[in-house]
Amino acid sequence: MNSNTNNSIDRVLSTSAQPVPTCPKVNGVLVQYKEQLSTSESTLGNSVFPEVIVQLFKPKSAVSLPVDTGYAWIVVLSSFIVQFFTLGLAYISGIYIADYIKDPMFTGYSTSEISLIGSFTTAGMPFFAIPAGNLVDRFGHRTVGIVGGVLYMLSLVLASLSCNYWQLLLTQGVMLGLTISIAYFPALTIVSQWFDKKKGLATGIAVGGSGIGGLVLSPITSWMISSFGRERALLVTGIVGGSAIILSSMAYQARLPLTKKSSDYVSLLKNSRFQLLYTLLVIATFGYLAPFFYLPSYAADYKISSTDGALLVGILNGASGIGRVILGYGADSFGHINSFTVCLLLASLSVLLIWPFAQTFPSLAVFASVYGLFVGGYVSILPNVVIKMFGLENIGSKIGLIYSTFFFGSVFGPYIIGYLIDSSTTGNQVNYFPVILFSGISMFIATVMLAITKYLVGNYNWLTKV
Repeated sequence: MNSNTNNSIDRVLSTSAQPVPTCPKVNGVLVQYKEQLSTSESTLGNSVFPEVIVQLFKPKSAVSLPVDTGYAWIVVLSSFIVQFFTLGLAYISGIYIADYIKDPMFTGYSTSEISLIGSFTTAGMPFFAIPAGNLVDRFGHRTVGIVGGVLYMLSLVLASLSCNYWQLLLTQGVMLGLTISIAYFPALTIVSQWFDKKKGLATGIAVGGSGIGGLVLSPITSWMISSFGRERALLVTGIVGGSAIILSSMAYQARLPLTKKSSDYVSLLKNSRFQLLYTLLVIATFGYLAPFFYLPSYAADYKISSTDGALLVGILNGASGIGRVILGYGADSFGHINSFTVCLLLASLSVLLIWPFAQTFPSLAVFASVYGLFVGGYVSILPNVVIKMFGLENIGSKIGLIYSTFFFGSVFGPYIIGYLIDSSTTGNQVNYFPVILFSGISMFIATVMLAITKYLVGNYNWLTKV
């Protein structure tokens, strides 16, 4: 039908070459109509699907749409929801670990071995960060995000059916960790394309989803485990969270076109400033996750109930969510690298100066609040530090490479900490002091290296806003 129509239009247009009065407006409309028919025919062909379905799954470029307003905030909301269910779930791994330690099914497994389940959950994101970032740049935020939502649901459903340690290690550990990476990076990298002046605030709100997710999911998960068992807790989380990720990912629209060019990792890895940033982040991650993993078991050792222990994780994640928004907003004014340095410094000091003396629920709540607040800023500001130092082009691949630093601390950090606990504990009271030192000193060393990075980026001026 379209072919016949095009032939008719061609005949009409060809007559305009004859000495017959013509109307430029009419001819222009006919040419435009012919182009629309050709485009429609090539796009839909003989498909019976409506145009809206085609556009729903077709990656879009929205360069002409305004930044800092309108649809940009829909993107922020979508990113918030995805991070609520991805890293929000990873951050409460300690609740599942505490349950597994008490479960007779895990008799014969050490604390460090059981901790590997949570380690792989959090380590999967950075382990798959580089290919996940490349997938986003090549196939688009929407497509990769939807695939991540489907796999998220599948991994938790399979985990709910697991009946031994190795099955849980593969499903709730390895598979869920990789799945979180696939769903997380589209959500993390889409926001910066939609904002200019409010980039820090928008990123802070979006990544605040993981902190708020930990706050909300922590007591809910603890209640579901105690009331219905961990199998149903995993099943419900998988179905609800996977569905939310899929629906949220459908709202992504990229302002930048997809890239067919591979990222130049070699030149980036040869950059001395990149090497310094990468190294300090590796060191920081060894201590960064310790409170998230071991706060519930630390509290239990001081006769604090499992419910209050879960509440402490909730406070930690809630404070982290607040810190991501407030400190992300402040970074727009004071400089992203400056703010990043202050956050890492104060987070390390809270571990070294508050945690060793916190042995009651109120004092632990204070520590969780302070540490969560500043570590939240650490998380929310990092993407904009990468953009400030290395630009927005191929941002998925660049942030993926940077976030691969979390792999080392996520996998080996908890295992080392578990070993420190097992080797330093001689009586009934578990000795957590080596854990506290390891966590705090790791982050403090990273802070010193970050201060050097700030000095270099600021053209050797400590007072420069960077």
